[in-house]
Amino acid sequence: MRTNVFLLMASLLLVSTSSVTMAQLQQPDPNNEDVKTLVGRLDLTQYKTTLKGLTQFGDRRQGTERNRQAIDWIEAQLQSVGCTTTERIDYIHDPAPRNSSSRRRSQN
Repeated sequence: MRTNVFLLMASLLLVSTSSVTMAQLQQPDPNNEDVKTLVGRLDLTQYKTTLKGLTQFGDRRQGTERNRQAIDWIEAQLQSVGCTTTERIDYIHDPAPRNSSSRRRSQN
């Protein structure tokens, strides 16, 4: 779940700060000026700060207060870097319950 939230945030940041087309993202040319610009924006310290910021919420299971706080935090981070239009997509993830007997068989 943590990885999904971070990947969502990173994807939104990438898309919002780039004019690169999807075709260019699939096979980036290291000599392309857009790619150079994006890579030039990468900052290990900022990356670590973002991850540390997300860890302050602990477990962010869907529907919990911690999850809502993390989403609010992510939205604020996006807005702080210039994303003026952010949109939330609501969905319900309701997987079927796990069958413990089939799980035991697959471990053998």
